[in-house]
Amino acid sequence: MKTYKTKKESAGFTLIELMITVAIVGILAAIALPAYNQYIARGKRAEARAAILQAEGWLERFYTENNTYTTATGTNATFNSRYSSVPSLGAANYSITLVVTAASFTITTAPLGSMSGDKCGSYLKTNVGSLAIGGGATAPLADCIK
Repeated sequence: MKTYKTKKESAGFTLIELMITVAIVGILAAIALPAYNQYIARGKRAEARAAILQAEGWLERFYTENNTYTTATGTNATFNSRYSSVPSLGAANYSITLVVTAASFTITTAPLGSMSGDKCGSYLKTNVGSLAIGGGATAPLADCIK
């Protein structure tokens, strides 16, 4: 009787199986990474808008106490000590500036660092309560306040 040797089963993956897996992971990463970056940018924009609202509240309280937005000692110095960048600790994503007169103010956030090329540009808030975008904004306001 003749005995035939059978082929031994190999353990592991073939190169084709490995390359298919790498391709699938690459496609998923190509879809997921831009969506994740947009999500992070949206969170940073929300943080900037929250800082503007907080600064606006401070200015309104200041006006209530002093009947003016500016004083001889200077509102800008006090404002800048409280609200100069967003976030206040770590790498800044937005800088906050104040232009003030006795009866009006404009708070502006300018994108910095990782947000410098953001489609929403800068945010502007005035004493009449209007929120606008400017400074290189390429997206409509509705997309920037989500």
